[in-house]
Amino acid sequence: MAHFALSDIARKKFFFRERINRGVAGKAGVRGYNDKAGAATDRLLVWNEDWKVEGDDRNHAIQVNDRGTQLRLYLRSIKAPVLHGQNGLSQKGEGEGRASYYYSLTRMQTDGELTIDGKKEKVRGFTWMDHEFGSNQLRNDQVGWDWFSIQLDNQTELMLYLMRRKDGSVDPYSSGTLVSAHGATKHLALKDFQVGVSERWKSPNSNANYPMKWKVIIPGEDIEFAARL
Repeated sequence: MAHFALSDIARKKFFFRERINRGVAGKAGVRGYNDKAGAATDRLLVWNEDWKVEGDDRNHAIQVNDRGTQLRLYLRSIKAPVLHGQNGLSQKGEGEGRASYYYSLTRMQTDGELTIDGKKEKVRGFTWMDHEFGSNQLRNDQVGWDWFSIQLDNQTELMLYLMRRKDGSVDPYSSGTLVSAHGATKHLALKDFQVGVSERWKSPNSNANYPMKWKVIIPGEDIEFAARL
């Protein structure tokens, strides 16, 4: 499955595309690979028809083509990969197997080009890449999570997640990682940080109530800021 989303803040427009394919030999190919969608085992190459990501452990190239929209991005990681949790094993709840392997490239210099209906724009900025994989779903008493991946102006990065329980409490296995400007990492247990919702939005269609703004505090690191969608 591949998902692509684009926000136009100035014109208040948003669109997304999704593709779901199984590898079917002979229907399409990417550089010698004959399946419609799949992943190489000898290098980083994941594709879904003519959407693809390829590269190595520090450099990535992304390509998207869809109904008048084209995206080409070239990414170079400024920092080494970050392992979350304990040596890359991130515990999400009580019990054996309630975990995932999780690492990130938290600051990637990104350059590229976006084309919409024939109009080309150069793009430049910083990207965060997450790779998480595991086999288990939420526990019966867990209903979801709030997840933050934040790049700060002082060249540090912060990942936090809060696993939400049915009774409204936060699972004690929630945690995070602080990445210094030089790439050193520090594991954060739930007791090390505070996250509070300061603003919500209620959908007029579903009446669902969504958090839209949070206050994040890490007392031991003298960090305090507001995060907003």
